[in-house]
Amino acid sequence: MAEWWRDFFDENYLKVYRRRDTKTTDQEVAFARRILRLRKGQRALDVCCGYGRHAVRLACSGIQMTGIDQSAVLLHRAKRAARRQGVTIEWIEGDVRAMEFEPVFDAAYNVFTSIGYFDAEEDNVQVVLRSAAALKPGGRFLLDTINRDRITRNPQSQRWAPIGRGVELENSRYDWERGRLDSKRVLIMDDGSRRESVISLRLYTVAEVRAMFERAGLQITNVFGSFTATKFDPDSPRIIVVGRKPVRAQRKTKRSKARR
Repeated sequence: MAEWWRDFFDENYLKVYRRRDTKTTDQEVAFARRILRLRKGQRALDVCCGYGRHAVRLACSGIQMTGIDQSAVLLHRAKRAARRQGVTIEWIEGDVRAMEFEPVFDAAYNVFTSIGYFDAEEDNVQVVLRSAAALKPGGRFLLDTINRDRITRNPQSQRWAPIGRGVELENSRYDWERGRLDSKRVLIMDDGSRRESVISLRLYTVAEVRAMFERAGLQITNVFGSFTATKFDPDSPRIIVVGRKPVRAQRKTKRSKARR
């Protein structure tokens, strides 16, 4: 299943996930803006921005947005959405494992389980490390991913969901040795056409997410179990961790310069 994500995020993906309704997205954006303490005029980085579902709304509220994603298809849709709303966003097509930004952002976020795609665990950790590196001292990073404990406590090997007049079928198996959820997905469109995909996601415990934040030098400020700010527990649908980049080192530097 190596690099399954390169071809997965296409027009078919948009057909599946267009059911993410406006109310849900507005709730997620309001939550992120409050928890990240974003104010009009500040800069934020959307890591794995997809089709701009969150970035465009934040830009509409006066946040200076940058979005990065590897999918040209999703970025094309994101640019269209931004134009319709009359907002300017910097869109970057690139690999988040190699992204390099100056530390100019007041906040960054990675949401909707957009981590754990890569086979090499160090590549997944790089998403957090490089997001933290892009923050100003005092900047905040929010990571949202599906809760592994809930998945393994309530296994669901098969599921289906309607897609317009079509249907999505998915067979999944959790690999305990690799810590990954391996899935085969079949889309049957209303015209009878079929599209098969394989997906392999590294799922995390809250302790593993905390460890990534600590390695990135982020001070953890909040841990939630949903976008309604519920307290995390093993049955929470999400793991949402928020960390803050320390400012102490910068202050020490200023004091040492003043003494010279």
